[in-house]
Amino acid sequence: MIKRLFIKALVTSGILISFGAYPTYYAQADTYKLDATINSLQRNIKGTNEITFFNNSKENIDRLFFSLGLNNSYDTKMKITEASDSNNVILPSNIYRYKYLGREIEDKTVYQVSLPQSLKAGESITLKLKFEVNNISKINNIIFLDDSISDIYSGSWYPKALNYENGYWRKRDFISNNYEVDIIVGVDETIASSGIELSSDNIKAKGVKKITYKINNARSFALALSPYITPETEQTKGGTIIKAYYKNNKSSKWNKAIIDETKNALDFYYQKFGTYPYKQISILPGNSTSKGGYTDNNIIVLHETLDRYKNEQETRNYLKWYLAYYIGQQYFGHLTGESGEYPEWITSGASLYMASAYLKEKNISNNLYSNFINQYINAAKANFNTQITQPVDELKQLNFDWENIIERGKSAQIFKMLEYNIGRKNLQDSLKELVTKHSDGFINSDLFQLILEAKSNKKLDGFFQQWVKENKKLDYAITSIKQDKSNNKYQVKLTVKRIGKAIMPVSIALTLKSGSKVFQVWDGEKPEVELTFEYNEPVKSVQIDPAQTLPDIDRSNNKLIAPNNF
Repeated sequence: MIKRLFIKALVTSGILISFGAYPTYYAQADTYKLDATINSLQRNIKGTNEITFFNNSKENIDRLFFSLGLNNSYDTKMKITEASDSNNVILPSNIYRYKYLGREIEDKTVYQVSLPQSLKAGESITLKLKFEVNNISKINNIIFLDDSISDIYSGSWYPKALNYENGYWRKRDFISNNYEVDIIVGVDETIASSGIELSSDNIKAKGVKKITYKINNARSFALALSPYITPETEQTKGGTIIKAYYKNNKSSKWNKAIIDETKNALDFYYQKFGTYPYKQISILPGNSTSKGGYTDNNIIVLHETLDRYKNEQETRNYLKWYLAYYIGQQYFGHLTGESGEYPEWITSGASLYMASAYLKEKNISNNLYSNFINQYINAAKANFNTQITQPVDELKQLNFDWENIIERGKSAQIFKMLEYNIGRKNLQDSLKELVTKHSDGFINSDLFQLILEAKSNKKLDGFFQQWVKENKKLDYAITSIKQDKSNNKYQVKLTVKRIGKAIMPVSIALTLKSGSKVFQVWDGEKPEVELTFEYNEPVKSVQIDPAQTLPDIDRSNNKLIAPNNF
């Protein structure tokens, strides 16, 4: 029998929030307090959100907007029941309405509050929002209260401030914050949270316990709760606490593997970046829809069961990839972020690239990484617009899997080419600078380019222009091979073509009669050119881009067998 559960939470953070036309409006929230009661049996939340805003812009603000993202889900409903100022004066507030084709439309995922008077530059105001959430979803007997930074229309379990820019809703821009959370929960319940547990005190007379959490430099606070999960805890050499949860009614045989693989992945990141940004990481089961799982701030949710894999090695390979990838997202996305105006190619690409580098060090093939890249190449071949600098709000209107094709696939391809262009050490040193010097903030393409150029001492204007700011396609071909022998030397002439508009230096591998290979580099600039090389033995075959570093949309013309004249 599941006992009735109540949770009381207090969250404090400092948040930077934008309003109006970006980047004109900036309002800094010095405090962000959440006082909530959650009943897990009845699956509802009642709470108060208290926010103090400072208007640091040069313009006046007369309304604030908040996301009720849970209203975008199938069953869960979220509402603000009252908005007031610090004097407890009730403020006019309502679901956001707009006119479309002469009709007034309600957007139940957005709530607006009218201020008692315009908030002038340098002024502040404290608002209190009373809110309710009903029919909270349970997944495999676990309630997941996400605090998503990836999409304003999903995840957040309390009202969050929004931007409204040029006719589109955008998730708010915010810096990393420090969270302090007090939770009162039934004694039979277990909480997995973003924060590190500071204390836990049983209140026997009421059958509850009070738990205090804290997390610094985090962009969000998430938690999961259930009477059916139990943690196993270990600490890494670097001091990070790993809490791996398992289902009470299921075997915990994989928990040792989860902890071991998490330690290995964290050691890899320690070596590359010197630190892990948080004191604790929580890993739990519960996902049963996505093959891989997902990550929230400092929480990784894996598939419900690992027993679906054929053998232990397949399970460990799954864990190696996803744990490295999701831990990478703690660095890139949660620690160092992007505004979300365009596809988040830097943080997505960095997470994928570092996970791929981890598997490469383990000599494990990485099909998932290759699949993302192939999705992008196939989309480019099919003439989809894969330009990165497209507003996300416009991409969402298209019947187009832009997240996998652009945000993951194209970004993975770009990072692959960057490593080829500037070298692995320069690229990884650049990523280290992102997480050490640009944490708690946002990165953009221009700043990333400057960092890469400083580390490599190479100009990357042309690279960023055609791969980030444009939609060019790449296609190189070998059209003919001719060989002659003179003075015991073999002269080979290659005719190579640039069919696509993208220009990249391209590697050419020539396999000699003995089986040995020699490599040449063509700058790839001219539409067609004849290249001449001379060797001590004849050439058997020639291949462009043998390592498939470049996103060539037609590899059928990348290789030719030399005529057997000798």
